[in-house]
Amino acid sequence: MLDTEAAEDERARGKHGTDRWDREPSSQAASKLMASVQEYAGILKSANNSDGLVRVKLSECEESLRLLGGDIVSVLHIQTQICTGLN
Repeated sequence: MLDTEAAEDERARGKHGTDRWDREPSSQAASKLMASVQEYAGILKSANNSDGLVRVKLSECEESLRLLGGDIVSVLHIQTQICTGLN
């Protein structure tokens, strides 16, 4: 949206000339805002990447988490299988 506004500003500046269009160019007036937008876009991208990593890790551990949340019979069954496998 800011890019569109800056392009429109440049077209108007070219059409009317700098004598009649004497305001500060949009690209300069909005430079701090654009920097903030880019910074937050990077933060959101990083958060999205982190969320994806959490989804992968959760998927890898999902079966174990379900078993831990299950009833005591299931937990004892797994414990028995683990102990039997160690012998």
